[in-house]
Amino acid sequence: MVDLAEVPEKAWACLHAGETSSAELVITRHTTEGDPVVNRYLTGSDIAGIEVVVDSTADSFGPKDVTTWACTDLNAALELLGCRHV
Repeated sequence: MVDLAEVPEKAWACLHAGETSSAELVITRHTTEGDPVVNRYLTGSDIAGIEVVVDSTADSFGPKDVTTWACTDLNAALELLGCRHV
């Protein structure tokens, strides 16, 4: 998924600050072939933990879908470990 070191600390701090209101962090990674895969990390008062939306619809060799995951915290969200599919 996403390497924590690839994203500025301020971006993660902003996401954490949004836990009581709302915040969204969008990270676009590119596949080996150069196709974008977009990860959206969402927090807010109506979200328990962090919601992750992975959009691979532009990936020529991928599943071409949008999946949503509910994660307990950022560490789980980075690897989608222990997260449940929504």
